[in-house]
Amino acid sequence: MSRRGREGAPSDEQLLTALDRLVEVEGIVKAAEVLEVSYRTASNCHESRHISRKMRGVLEKHLREQREQEEQGEQGEQGEQQEESGEQETPPTASEPGGGEGPRLQEPEHDLRREVDEVDDHDEGKQQRTVSAPRRVFPS
Repeated sequence: MSRRGREGAPSDEQLLTALDRLVEVEGIVKAAEVLEVSYRTASNCHESRHISRKMRGVLEKHLREQREQEEQGEQGEQGEQQEESGEQETPPTASEPGGGEGPRLQEPEHDLRREVDEVDDHDEGKQQRTVSAPRRVFPS
């Protein structure tokens, strides 16, 4: 890949450091599973210190996901701090632009509960019939 195409992308050292950390924490087999590559691909990259195109894409994706998780963690901490200080965001109402999603998202849950309760009422407390175990084809 040309240098122009890689501007802003993590360097090989950053990618190898991320792979090293993952292998150190998870082990090479689990690291390969996390990265969704074969054990052989992860192991070759880790041992040879050469990053193939496939591993570059996978490791860049892994680093992006880590950054997003860290940002979400920071946002969660800020939310906890707001709760502790008594500041809470109120959900937007339907009259506000982009608002009103909260109540609509909660409605299906109540509908499902109602439907399940109705089904439970229709079986009148009868126990479902049990199925006997299949007979063995080749008894010993």
